[in-house]
Amino acid sequence: MDEVCDDGGPGAEFSECTFGTDCTDCSSRSPSPPPFPPSPPSLPPPSPPPPSPPPSQPPPSSPPPSPPPPSPPPPSVPPPSPTQPPPSPPSTPPQLPPIVFVEFVCTQRFQELCDCSGTVYYGRRHFTGIPGDGPFTETVADMESVGEVFSAPGPVTCEPDSFGGDPLFGIRKQCICVQQALPPFLPPPTSPPSPPQPPRPPSSPPPSLPPSPPPPSAPPLFPSPSPHPPPPPSPPPSPPPVPPPPSPPPVPPPPSPPPSPPPSPPPVPPPP
Repeated sequence: MDEVCDDGGPGAEFSECTFGTDCTDCSSRSPSPPPFPPSPPSLPPPSPPPPSPPPSQPPPSSPPPSPPPPSPPPPSVPPPSPTQPPPSPPSTPPQLPPIVFVEFVCTQRFQELCDCSGTVYYGRRHFTGIPGDGPFTETVADMESVGEVFSAPGPVTCEPDSFGGDPLFGIRKQCICVQQALPPFLPPPTSPPSPPQPPRPPSSPPPSLPPSPPPPSAPPLFPSPSPHPPPPPSPPPSPPPVPPPPSPPPVPPPPSPPPSPPPSPPPVPPPP
């Protein structure tokens, strides 16, 4: 006991004795806990298992036949849309009418123009007679059956010089035209029917408007007679009384003149 803590603990100045034995100078101390035991050494990692022997392989055999390739799926056809019209059938070109030729007698007069857009045939006009009488020839075949026929492109004048000569000298002749007939007018192409329209959504009713006031009734042109006579018209209001004008102030009378002196008597002559 020297009033100096010598056990080497906290607050001790020296460590001359065992910790906790200098209780007088170092006050009471709890014994220090025993030191932890040393940790055991780490175990080595486990060794890997030995490799297993390879399995015995069977002898190679012929490979199995490969399955046939799968057939491609059929092309999917999209379902028709309800809003699209069905496809219209292909339009066929209009058929042209066959080419038809017509023949007619264009003139029976000498040196008259035969207005023909085809071929003009020059031949005999009558079946019999010289220079010709009886029924007329109407076609080129009729003229060829009774004599020679010349031809020339039209339009042409009906005379021998236009056909390079006279097929039948001294016989009455005519001109027959053979040309292509004009095609008839084709009917206009018909348009395909319009596809059905999809139903429209119901439209909302328009907003209700307040009723408009009735128009003012016009006065009748001819008033209907009334069972009671109309009251007499009221007299017009009388005008207010007009006040009389103010009277003028009284005028004072003029001053009267002074009285005149009496006349003097005439002088009396003296007696003779």
